[in-house]
Amino acid sequence: MEQIKINDWIFCIDIEKTRNYYARQLALPEILFLDKYPDSMKAFLAQCGVDFEKPCAAASESDNMYYLYGTAHSDEGYELDFYGENQFASIVVYFDQPFSDGPSFSMEIFC
Repeated sequence: MEQIKINDWIFCIDIEKTRNYYARQLALPEILFLDKYPDSMKAFLAQCGVDFEKPCAAASESDNMYYLYGTAHSDEGYELDFYGENQFASIVVYFDQPFSDGPSFSMEIFC
């Protein structure tokens, strides 16, 4: 597990397992407007092993849900905010254990 710190969050992500999950998913670019999301948010997701163009839409009611292997911790809240030029996105972290084969959580993006 790799530790990633951002703002008041500490993520311990199994990057390889998360990348392998997204390698098997279908890209859904028709539902995403990629240019409306801050580059810093896309870079954070890539660092975590998430393929931004492959949300877990088939397994979720949201078109912007992403699953990760690992754990997340914050003492101050449940979301991360990202800003760009005329851009804003918020990632809400859910501690819902979407995978049964190891610790996991999900993230939903709002903008």
